[in-house]
Amino acid sequence: LGVGINTGMASLGVGSENTALGDAVNTAFRLESASKELGKDIVLSESSYTVFPERYWRDREQQIRLKGKRKPVSVIGLEFEQVKPMLDSFS
Repeated sequence: LGVGINTGMASLGVGSENTALGDAVNTAFRLESASKELGKDIVLSESSYTVFPERYWRDREQQIRLKGKRKPVSVIGLEFEQVKPMLDSFS
């Protein structure tokens, strides 16, 4: 199981389709695929991980190439058990 998380604008369908479209969605899909290559449960893009305190992502950043992107994307990879302390930092 791999999770890709990206933040950005998307278009959402209505009705029974409920389809999300846009570059942000495509990037999240590519990050999900990258989770297997990186050997991590979750891969977050810079637009997502920078909302957390810097202590959770500093020195974990890496640049990866994603299909459909001209420039490398800055990401962090996490294991599932590393997420709870990050989320608790908001409370």
